[in-house]
Amino acid sequence: MMWRFDPLPEDSVPLMAEHNPGLVLLAVLLAILAASTLLPVLERCRSAASLRSGWGWVLAGALAMGCGVWAMHFTAMLAHRLPVAVTYSPGITFLSMVPIVLGAAGTLLCARLPLPRKHRLWIAALSLGLGVGAMHYVGMEALMAAVSMHYRPSLFVLSLVVAVGVAWLGLGSNIWLLRHVRRIWAYLIGATILGLAVSAMHYVAMAATEFVPSSQGEVIGLAMDYQVLSILVSVAVTIIIALLFLAVLLDRRFSLISASLSSSEKRFELLAQTSESGIFTCEQSFDYINPAMSVITGYSEGELYQMPVSDLLGFDPDLEFTGRAQDEHLYRETFVTTKQGHHRWLYVTLGRLQSGARGYLGSAFDITERKQMEQELRYLAFNDPLTDLPNRKFFMNRLSALVNEWAQRPRSDSMTPPFAVMFVDVNRFKLINDNFGMSKGDQLLKVIARRIKSALPRSGLVSRVGGDEFAVLFEGAPQVQLIERDAERLHQAFEQPFRLGEQEFFLSLSVGIALFHPRYRDAEALYRDATLAKERAKQQGQTRSCVFDAVMHQSAQGRLALERDLRQALKDEAFELLYQPIVRLPDGELTGFEALIRWRKPDGSRVFPGEFIALAEETGLINPLGDWVLREACRQIGQWQRNEGAEQDFYISVNLSSVQFFQANLIETVRSAMSEHSVQPGQLKLELTEGILVDDNPQIVDRMRQLLAMGCGIMVDDFGTGYSSLSYLQRFPLEVLKIDQSFTAKIKESTGLHLVRAIISMAHALELGVIAEGIESEDVAHCLAGLGCELGQGYYFARPLSADQAGRCFESPQAAIGAHQKGHH
Repeated sequence: MMWRFDPLPEDSVPLMAEHNPGLVLLAVLLAILAASTLLPVLERCRSAASLRSGWGWVLAGALAMGCGVWAMHFTAMLAHRLPVAVTYSPGITFLSMVPIVLGAAGTLLCARLPLPRKHRLWIAALSLGLGVGAMHYVGMEALMAAVSMHYRPSLFVLSLVVAVGVAWLGLGSNIWLLRHVRRIWAYLIGATILGLAVSAMHYVAMAATEFVPSSQGEVIGLAMDYQVLSILVSVAVTIIIALLFLAVLLDRRFSLISASLSSSEKRFELLAQTSESGIFTCEQSFDYINPAMSVITGYSEGELYQMPVSDLLGFDPDLEFTGRAQDEHLYRETFVTTKQGHHRWLYVTLGRLQSGARGYLGSAFDITERKQMEQELRYLAFNDPLTDLPNRKFFMNRLSALVNEWAQRPRSDSMTPPFAVMFVDVNRFKLINDNFGMSKGDQLLKVIARRIKSALPRSGLVSRVGGDEFAVLFEGAPQVQLIERDAERLHQAFEQPFRLGEQEFFLSLSVGIALFHPRYRDAEALYRDATLAKERAKQQGQTRSCVFDAVMHQSAQGRLALERDLRQALKDEAFELLYQPIVRLPDGELTGFEALIRWRKPDGSRVFPGEFIALAEETGLINPLGDWVLREACRQIGQWQRNEGAEQDFYISVNLSSVQFFQANLIETVRSAMSEHSVQPGQLKLELTEGILVDDNPQIVDRMRQLLAMGCGIMVDDFGTGYSSLSYLQRFPLEVLKIDQSFTAKIKESTGLHLVRAIISMAHALELGVIAEGIESEDVAHCLAGLGCELGQGYYFARPLSADQAGRCFESPQAAIGAHQKGHH
């Protein structure tokens, strides 16, 4: 091409060309159209996530720009009319498209160069400008005519400078406009400037070209005329428009995706910024953290960015994800220490950011409160919050573990017991709760627990297993003598009073001990035997200890059998009432009866109350049994009134246990029984033990007054054997004292005589009647009468009678009683 710069021959005259204005304008529009395809693609290449993802845009943009500039060039050449025949070489024509495609591709690739923006802009402008210039001058070589071309060097260089400079102006203005105006205007203005730059370069280059007639003949070889070139230009324009349309669709799609991603990014950012959970991305260190991470850990953002992830969270993400599936997540509860030294529990979720990447996206939720709550629930499940001792569940779990462990070993009767259970019951603690309230009782229980624990060796597991009950588990082959010595220490510790404020309390213990034996197959059996030993200790008196033995087990089995039979007897109504006459002293005139219950066995024998009443009270069976006695006594009163013609001034007295007296429906039961059988006021009397009356409970007085209002007299049974006191005799609305037969039997002794005289005198002073029990001789009857005792009962007058026998007493009371008296003698 260098010969094109040779000077023109002196005698040559350059040919003058004409220009078609319409085709000139079309060429400029094609240049602008080509530039409009390049700028959006350039923006997409610049914002692509990676070079790989931008290759499609580079290829599409380079082809569109190349076809557009090529079409513009040859459209402009069609507008340039020489006064000679002109055609074009197809090979060179198509080859001329290569420089502009490469130049456009270079321009697009510059957007990804790791250089400052101004450097990238100059390189892109240089690539595009030189590409346009190369395309033009290579395309000029495709021209085939009887002419020779000569270039003016200055204008040639100027054409390239114009191409590069105006390309820089077009690309730079587009970058500036994208930051200050809407994108569509930035593209339109930038495309116009860039299109004019291409057009300007073309016409400067054409001005640098001179055509002179050539002496060569007709051009020979493959060529194409203006019509073929027009078709090629049309095809190129069609390609440009198609690519432009495709670019518009892709741009719109990309814009929607970008808007969606932008919206999602904003939502994520808002969620991350306002979330109470920590959100972060990391590799070995943190790449992003939200404000909650600083709140949770106490470290500033700068401190967290400098801190390795493993130092804060306690594990290395890379190690944790080794061997895991690509889409698998990590869920971990981890314990961290904040900057202030506080300990927090975090629930961390971690997953890979994307396939093949090393980054992780994670969240950290503070679960400290939940962990503390779990700890508290676990504590409450196995500990007594009042005394801070293990509870029954913890005790039984430990005992079960020991029993199961030793159940696996061979049996040996000679083995040393590997562990033992001590059951401790605080006697009469209920009185403190009833008199001083639950709050005072709880305070006292705390002191009791501390005293029990301090009195026992450290090897014993002390647990609170009930209201005022404690259990101790001794491990390590304890000996019975050592455990009894520990029990003695407990008793000695309770000899000292308990002081709460200004009040002192004296308490005692009942202690049961059960040593392990290979016969035990479950913890409940060993625990049960310790409680049985405690019950035996309680029966023996206050401040006692008892070691479980086989006899005790047999006794317990007997009590279970007795309870079973007692329940069946209630269903079968296998009970009857006998009636012992109560008479005036000394003549024996009948005034009433005391109802005495008997249990009829299937073999015809009778069981006395002393054998089953205590068990009935313990098991709660005393309530249905006592209700039956009340109803049966009232029924008998009604029957005697109808059939025997009894006068209304007789009565039947019925014993009430303390359990029965405090049952909620007692008043309704008494009222219903009296009403059903037409019992008149005074015909039913109730006998209470002194144990009920020692309690200063307003409910007792209220209940007594209700009974009195219905016509039921109140007697104190077995007076003198319990808490004989003037205080309760004055406090409660009583009618009669019954002197226990233990005093009556000793009336012939000086001490016994004085005690009976004192009781009678005290009762009279309080305007109470007196009944003496257990009179077995005439001398005793006359002696009691002489002391002022009005009434009495006993074998001297009559044994307990059946209902039929007692009914005959109404026909001739003294004769009937005398007959029974003679039978007795």
